[in-house]
Amino acid sequence: MDRKKLGNVFQSVLIRLFAAFIIIVAVFSVLFFLTQHYYLKTLTQNEISNTYLSFSKSVDTIDRYFNQMKYTFAEVSMDSSMYAVTERKPIQSYEHTQMVETMRACVFARSQNEFAPYIETLFIVTPLTNQVIIESTGTYLRDSFFSQHYINPLYNDGFWQGEMQKDFVFKTYPVDEYTSVRNAVVSNRMLTPVAYKHPANNNFIMVSLVDICKMLTDIFGENKPDIIIYNNEGEIVYPKTPKFDAGALGFSEQTNSAKAKDGYVLKRATAVNGLVYYGYYPSSGILYKVENSRVIFLLAYLLTLAIAISLAALFAASFNRPVKQIIDEINNNNLFKEKIGSDLKSLRFIKDSIRFLISQNTDYLSDINKKDSILKSIFLQSRMRDIYVSIDDVESQINISGSFAIIYMRVNYKDTFYSYLQEESGKATFFLKQLIELYLENIDIEATTFQIENDQIVSVLNVEPDFEGIGELVRSIVSKLENESEYAFFTVVASDVHDDISGIKSIYDRMYELSKYAKPAMETQILTEGEIKQGAGRFYFSVEQMEKLSATLQNDTQENGVRIFNEILDYNIKKDVNGFDLYLLCTEIVNCAVKLVNRLFHATPQSLNIASVYAQLDKAVTLEQYRRICEDFLIKVMEYIKANKREEDYIINFILDYVENHYSEDIYLNLFAEKLKLTAAYISSYFKEKMNVNLSDYINSFRIKKAVALIENPQNKNKDIASMVGLQNINTFIRLFKKYTGYTPGEYRKKHFNEM
Repeated sequence: MDRKKLGNVFQSVLIRLFAAFIIIVAVFSVLFFLTQHYYLKTLTQNEISNTYLSFSKSVDTIDRYFNQMKYTFAEVSMDSSMYAVTERKPIQSYEHTQMVETMRACVFARSQNEFAPYIETLFIVTPLTNQVIIESTGTYLRDSFFSQHYINPLYNDGFWQGEMQKDFVFKTYPVDEYTSVRNAVVSNRMLTPVAYKHPANNNFIMVSLVDICKMLTDIFGENKPDIIIYNNEGEIVYPKTPKFDAGALGFSEQTNSAKAKDGYVLKRATAVNGLVYYGYYPSSGILYKVENSRVIFLLAYLLTLAIAISLAALFAASFNRPVKQIIDEINNNNLFKEKIGSDLKSLRFIKDSIRFLISQNTDYLSDINKKDSILKSIFLQSRMRDIYVSIDDVESQINISGSFAIIYMRVNYKDTFYSYLQEESGKATFFLKQLIELYLENIDIEATTFQIENDQIVSVLNVEPDFEGIGELVRSIVSKLENESEYAFFTVVASDVHDDISGIKSIYDRMYELSKYAKPAMETQILTEGEIKQGAGRFYFSVEQMEKLSATLQNDTQENGVRIFNEILDYNIKKDVNGFDLYLLCTEIVNCAVKLVNRLFHATPQSLNIASVYAQLDKAVTLEQYRRICEDFLIKVMEYIKANKREEDYIINFILDYVENHYSEDIYLNLFAEKLKLTAAYISSYFKEKMNVNLSDYINSFRIKKAVALIENPQNKNKDIASMVGLQNINTFIRLFKKYTGYTPGEYRKKHFNEM
């Protein structure tokens, strides 16, 4: 063999090996920069996500404040002191005082009301037949209130009279400037009106003016971004003059962020009142870590490049011996002697020879094949993903040229669905949505069908203005779903024919609320917008039943407590209450238990998790769900009462004992103030906070309870009974008796004797 030729091949191998190392370094440099780009992009997204989490956390705090506000206003509206405005009758001066005390005690006197420091005022607007405005600081003449105390060209008396007639429960309005003229001093404040209406009563509207500027500053702190807040009607709630146009930006569905000039805008929608928040953050604040990482990447690359080149030279030199050994092996192997010649001028001969040697190792090939089969199996895996839309996106995805109707369907999955099919409810709803969409196409109905969340299907139908076949169409759709009754039942609501597609969000909200009016049964039900008449709840939960339930929860066994609750529930079911009435009844039963705990311990323990109970009731559909939620909560209340020692309270105990022993005498607030050496205002507020009921209501309720026992004796006359319980005015006695029992004394006497 030509040794010189073999040496030339050896040198060629070293040169090409070094060149190969340099190419590898170049390739890895490209990969390095691609990795850097990907990492910085990911880091940027992470920083935006972290900022969004901080932004979202602050929005959740605002959301919590508004949620507290909503439930507190609901509590005020259902208090017995609101009897005059709910019955649309002339309001007496003493009733003014009761309402003012209720608002103060429920809203401003509770330490757990985080929203209270931001409420500038709270007032009740009644129909024009009443000439006063009832505010949390007192009562004012209607004209002077809007022309001196809170002057605003938009939010005046006429505006709130109009809002009183609209269909909503809790609503936030755009911020505006209010002028106040008091004691010759003029002050201006930017305030946001928030209004509450009882869902079953439009005789009054409760309005609070919120200092949202201070609220946002306190919640976001020093890093407060530029913020824009929209309400569910697309109005800008805050600020008065936006600093950027949120509507012109395109937001990512994954991060709810959009690139804006010199920064990013983050978007967050909330459940309370449909508020949508936008926050602008400058790039300098978000991308600080990204720029630092870019510098670190560059320094790391330069250092790595220097090390790689050095190692390339070192590796090439270190390959001297093994390459020489490979060439010697080939030269000494008889299998390759015939191939030695011109092929030695290149590396092809060496490459082919090494490949031939490797091919002889069958075990190695077997391992490679096993690895290949594992890799192939990975790429054969796949999974299905669910596709949902938000109701806010529906309007932009449909093409309605004229009139339209909506079919809203809520899918209620049974236990058999989860135990037998073992599927996610969102996927099942997706298949049902596809089925309905196909059915509508087959009967030539032009419609667009959407899936909203895991359990809602909405079809928007393009119809003629005089279309009357919606009921028949819904029944035909439901008939197609009869085979699914083993696994699910449906609550279907059909709307009237509408013309303005821009109002589809409010129509959907109405369909969602109407679905709650279904009977609390595990069966498919069809409701129509025109058939349902919304009004006051028709459930029965008397004062006598409340006291009986409270006494049982406090002193009896769990079995009896659950039994009393079920008696109340079953009585109402026999009266054929709908789902909405049942929701109101269960809410009142939970309220009764909460009031009992407050009266015993002067606080609401966090371990009872009352907010979670209300949330569960809001999602309940069937009678069994309502029964289970209430039973579990009442058992927890009884366990808590049994496990905890009642807190002694000198003021409360004195008042309760005094009323017990002197209810037939004249009892008034200043009397307690004299005996306890405290101010009347403090005693009133303290009693309301601890007992969750006005002092006057407690005294009157106690007296009527005693009157009920006396009236069952036919020898006792109404006038005598009134005097015996401390009510000298017979008209006042009759009014209070009906208020707390639901009957006049004569009606109650007749009912009692008939039942006997």
